[in-house]
Amino acid sequence: MSKESAILQVAADTGYSTKRITLYKYITPLALEGLIEHGDFKLTYRNDANDPFECLPRSSIFSDEMLSHIGIISLTSNPSNHPMWGNYADKFKGACVEFSFDYFYTDPDKEPANKGEELALEGIEYKKMGTLVYFLQYWNDGDVKRIDMRGGDVLLKCHYSSERSEAGCMMFDCVPLAYTKTEQYKKRKKEKARIFNQKLWRQVSTKHPDWKYEDEYRITMRDDGCTRNLELKTGETIHLSNKITRYVTKIILGPCSIFTPEQILEKLNAHRPISNLSENVRVVKAGFSEHLFDLIIP
Repeated sequence: MSKESAILQVAADTGYSTKRITLYKYITPLALEGLIEHGDFKLTYRNDANDPFECLPRSSIFSDEMLSHIGIISLTSNPSNHPMWGNYADKFKGACVEFSFDYFYTDPDKEPANKGEELALEGIEYKKMGTLVYFLQYWNDGDVKRIDMRGGDVLLKCHYSSERSEAGCMMFDCVPLAYTKTEQYKKRKKEKARIFNQKLWRQVSTKHPDWKYEDEYRITMRDDGCTRNLELKTGETIHLSNKITRYVTKIILGPCSIFTPEQILEKLNAHRPISNLSENVRVVKAGFSEHLFDLIIP
């Protein structure tokens, strides 16, 4: 049984539901070269973001230090967003990369029914097998209740609000050592950790309503998610990761790209042993509609 099949089996055994979501990432021609040659994407940290309000807490204790080590790969559900083609794909000269993710969801308020489900909630079982799926979690605009789960690699749906999210620190009361071994204390500690994690992810995924047009999803990675560093002549270091390359299903070239799909496929075949991009990745080129302000994506 493959690792992916094993993970899906764990999901079935523990009562999880599996769904699939298609998302996209706009990239520049330079980033497209990096994807073809190395199979990786840039991680953006809060200090590099183009939004100075990024991950800016309303109040925090240790969150600034935590957030500085969280790299973000931004995705969207819309492959034909004109401002994003202009801003993130170098004026329609770059590309829009398509991903297909499996994810799990469950009732966040439901107590784990068995040990397998408890392990899955904490991401332990998936980590052991090598995480090939994501857990999607997000907040509806009119409802701050989390409707999906945590654990493993995390895919966050951005929440748009003019109010800053509140961050907190996971603090525990000083208690006798003997009490720390009780089930009551362990349960309380786990609940505090759950609340802390939700505050942290909520802070990472909250943006001002002006950004709502991006319909953004985020994959978050700690420092160990970085697989390559690129040193620039300016002294700046770019951190990149190949953790999501296996989910790439299609590359949509911008209508102003100097490359043809055939040229990109030739490059992909030449670098595949290094990039690890699937042989099934399709390459198409978007065009301009003759009668509408719209893109035609094959």
